[in-house]
Amino acid sequence: MNLLSALNIAIKSLTSSKLRTFLTILGIIIGVFSVITLQGVGKGAQAYIEKSISSFGSNVLTISPGRPTGSNAFSFDLNAKFSQRDYDSLANSSKQYVADYAAAIQGSYRVTYQDNVKVLAVIGQTGNFAKIRNFTINRGREISAQDEASLSKVAVIGPDLVTSIFDDENPIGKEFKMNGVPFKVVGITDPKGSNGFVNTDESILIPLTTMKQYLAGQDAAIRNIVAEAKGPEFTNLAKDEISRILRASRNVKEGETNDFRVTSSDEALGIVTQITNVLTLFLTAIAAISLLVGGIGIMNIMFVTVSERTKEIGLRKAIGAKNNDILLQFLIEAVVVTVLGGVIGLVMGILTTALIASVANIPNVVSIESIALALGVSITIGLVFGIYPARKASKLNPIDALRFE
Repeated sequence: MNLLSALNIAIKSLTSSKLRTFLTILGIIIGVFSVITLQGVGKGAQAYIEKSISSFGSNVLTISPGRPTGSNAFSFDLNAKFSQRDYDSLANSSKQYVADYAAAIQGSYRVTYQDNVKVLAVIGQTGNFAKIRNFTINRGREISAQDEASLSKVAVIGPDLVTSIFDDENPIGKEFKMNGVPFKVVGITDPKGSNGFVNTDESILIPLTTMKQYLAGQDAAIRNIVAEAKGPEFTNLAKDEISRILRASRNVKEGETNDFRVTSSDEALGIVTQITNVLTLFLTAIAAISLLVGGIGIMNIMFVTVSERTKEIGLRKAIGAKNNDILLQFLIEAVVVTVLGGVIGLVMGILTTALIASVANIPNVVSIESIALALGVSITIGLVFGIYPARKASKLNPIDALRFE
């Protein structure tokens, strides 16, 4: 028997019982669909976060207070803070490899304009924080040193707030309130997106001095200092420079570990990539369980098929069919079932991934590797779970098979 004849027989056998065939491939459909969708969404989210972090620039450094309290990168003392002296030591230092420093205080406050009310992230900034963090002005102006010095109640808002707070009016020059304190809009930033944790297009930037005076209080802790190295090639040297200054300012003795962390954008990107890779792999492994269940279902149905067609097998062997012919026929049936389920699951997965990516505003990532893996796994499942029933069918004695009731 040639391959084409075996394929033709397999298709006729499968189409003769459409409901059974559909129920057989359902597990494969769900498994492949889940794997493609979870991998696609996971990779899309990873690409979105990587793009957001990369937009900060490879020479941007984040300086955070606190010693690590555990073995992972996110275990640190939440009560740690920088003093004003720490920031002044950095800002007033002789900058060899660092171009600039800026500090920020962040909090959430009740924002009102006419009938619109939202609780939003507010960033009190000093120096060139917006420039270092790559906030660019679309309309209006940025916060100036004069605004900081005079405790001006001015704000630069994210573009999303033009719609959600100001109802698509031109907000430049308009007053709104934060916790009852009036502020005037002087600028609107360009769209920047999420940084992986916060939608920066909904953020509000105000002078740090103003934030301490009217919102956060004079004792508000500085928990975030950013620095900009003079170039990507100076990043590691800039980290050493920052560490030397802060160790002296914070009286960290020789031999003691730093009670602060200096992290580059590349390091943050590496941490996030590692986490998303692990999560994607974990979710894919869970989805793959349904493929295993689908394979077991195929083996079960193939045993039933062999039992139902025992007389047919005996008749074919009696007129000259060889063991390999019978083996090939049933193997092809199993592979056709799994490939059909794999293709349907693949198409559903690609369409669902595209839909989720569109709704969530993340890149639509379905790699060739994922498609090849899904189809490869489908074929493998057909072979692995179909070979034993097919082998059993090929070993039947033709006389016993013809007598089978």
